[in-house]
Amino acid sequence: MTAPVVDPLLAAHGLDVAPDDPELRQVARLAAAVCGVPTATVNLLDSTLQHQVATHGFAGAATPREESMCDVTARQDAPVLVPDASADPRFADNAWVTGRQAEVRFYASHQLRDESGRVIGTLCAFDSAPRELNEQQREGLADLAASAARLLQQRREALGLQKRLSELDRSHAELTAFAGRVAHDLKNPLTGVLGFLQLARRRGKDLDPVVLECLDQAGVAAVRLQGMLDGLLRYATSGAPEPAVDVDLDRLALQVQADVVHHVEKAGAVVEVAPLGRLRTDPLLLGQVLQNLLGNAVKYRDPDRTAHVRVSREDLPDRVVLVVADNGRGIPDSSKERVFQLFARASNAGQVSGTGIGLATCERSVEALGGSIA
Repeated sequence: MTAPVVDPLLAAHGLDVAPDDPELRQVARLAAAVCGVPTATVNLLDSTLQHQVATHGFAGAATPREESMCDVTARQDAPVLVPDASADPRFADNAWVTGRQAEVRFYASHQLRDESGRVIGTLCAFDSAPRELNEQQREGLADLAASAARLLQQRREALGLQKRLSELDRSHAELTAFAGRVAHDLKNPLTGVLGFLQLARRRGKDLDPVVLECLDQAGVAAVRLQGMLDGLLRYATSGAPEPAVDVDLDRLALQVQADVVHHVEKAGAVVEVAPLGRLRTDPLLLGQVLQNLLGNAVKYRDPDRTAHVRVSREDLPDRVVLVVADNGRGIPDSSKERVFQLFARASNAGQVSGTGIGLATCERSVEALGGSIA
């Protein structure tokens, strides 16, 4: 018969169990009451030690595992019930029976197993006088052992969740720092681009008007990109959107259109922006969302008709709704929630290239603004 494997990962030093855990201490107290004995304990076992993490009737401690009675219990397939341990060859020479540690006679012990069946510890009740348990007492002790095992599993899961949250916090901090470094590193070459554009504009007064217009548009876009990088740096250092300000949405929409004008003209698309008014929000995040949605509307256009995109606003009693509508491919009902997942794309995206990041980023930005997107 193969002995159950004791899980060392669930020893007290690897599990977030306080030395005086009140719920486990209650289990020990009830175990003593059920068995009618003065002492009981919840133990956790590792490869070398027995940790008495919750006790009733005596002070708990960590003792060498090979000297413990529960080391024997952990290697059995069933609970151990001994009326007189001094007469049982498994325990007769044990330090807890001979007097070196104690003079245990009655000993009742249940294995505590995790969800996979591994023994992680024991619940035991004991007395210095021999005694027997009736069937009702045996069942009560078994129920308490199951409760103790569930409590320990909850502690393990909570500790695992805490570790995962710490890892996520560290990952978020690293990503935020990376975004800040990228934004900072991009500022220097962008400043150079701005300088050359301004120089070209000053010295190119005799250039073709179309070329001058292109230089002006490039300069405006570069200045706007510089503002976006400044905002990204602020976001990276603060970890939150900028405080809401009064934003002229019509002007913001014009800036967004200017950023994607090349794609709109190349696609032969028609973009209509209804009066949007003003709104207190973060213009950087909202501008990025609108730019992404407008770009998607043009990118995923229906090849059989001219793309038409309309941006409008609807004021409801409890919120403002900004709508970007188009006559393109649409999003199938089966994909309408999935497309907001990272790296997910609509089932009808076809051969149009894409990363599946844009809408996930939009959702994150909108939620950071306190809204929702659908």
